[in-house]
Amino acid sequence: MTQTPPRNYLGLAFLTSLAFFPVGAFAIKFALQVNKKYESGDYEGAVLASEQARKFCIMGILVSSIIYIIPLLGIGYFKLFPNTYIGFGSGNKIANLNIECDIISSLKDKNLKKNNNG
Repeated sequence: MTQTPPRNYLGLAFLTSLAFFPVGAFAIKFALQVNKKYESGDYEGAVLASEQARKFCIMGILVSSIIYIIPLLGIGYFKLFPNTYIGFGSGNKIANLNIECDIISSLKDKNLKKNNNG
């Protein structure tokens, strides 16, 4: 009885390596072992290598999704709310200075108008 070769996930492993190389490299390593082990007669080893390749592919896709999606969410947040200030120290001081400068310039404008009219 001939057993069908287990799936090697080589294409998915290459895509995973493009998305997140450190995990994708391990996925490619195990994907390449599947056919070699199957041809040498080690069916259980081929199945194990196939499962490992699949696990690394899934892990790489999840990690790369997190790495790429979180910054995009942050960029989207600041595009929706451009006047949001985050952080401590100089960022808040700059925002306060801008408000104070606006108040001072409006008071100066009012005083100039009073002096010119009076």
